Amino acid sequence: MTRFQDHDIVELRHGDSLIRVAPQFGGRLLSWDIGAEPVIYWPDQADWSQLARVRGGNPLLFPFLGRHRVDGRLGEWRDSADVVRHMPMHGFARDLPFAATVDADGRGIRMTLTDTEETREAYPFAFRFEACYRLVDDQTLEVSLTTANTGTQPLPSYPGHHFYFALPHEMRAHTTLELPATDRRHQLDDGAITAPVPGEPSYTLDE
Repeated sequence: MTRFQDHDIVELRHGDSLIRVAPQFGGRLLSWDIGAEPVIYWPDQADWSQLARVRGGNPLLFPFLGRHRVDGRLGEWRDSADVVRHMPMHGFARDLPFAATVDADGRGIRMTLTDTEETREAYPFAFRFEACYRLVDDQTLEVSLTTANTGTQPLPSYPGHHFYFALPHEMRAHTTLELPATDRRHQLDDGAITAPVPGEPSYTLDE
């Protein structure tokens, strides 16, 4: 562990690449630097008492990303048994500690979150959610998110993450993100999800 902004974190290096990760703070990737150049931004004066409000790093969003609503009421979702439950925006994972194991070569970290009595109040399912970060080389960071159903009933989930790239605002319209084939949907005011439409192969970062 390394001390960073008065908190214990994990630092991983490979060549010129350095990533900082805080497993006990939602498994959050804090920053990624290549030499002196930041790729993923983390503010110098981050408020660690309210990390959900910090615009930096890469918060992990599980079991659902985005806002949820039932009959227009934000912060609720309806499960398959027709029970309405509370769910914070972007889920609860970003506020919980993850168990962590660093790869033997010091270039990757595997972080895991499992269900507890607390999580089952909002999300009554048995699960294992795993986030892995690995420096493949000094220019490439590999990220994988894996959800496992450890129970017997169907597991609804659509996790995600939220990179804060260190990119000047005026460059956003001229910078593209390439994606594999995807579908796009959005949520209606009553909580329903629209039918899928084909996504684009790339988006500019001002979209």
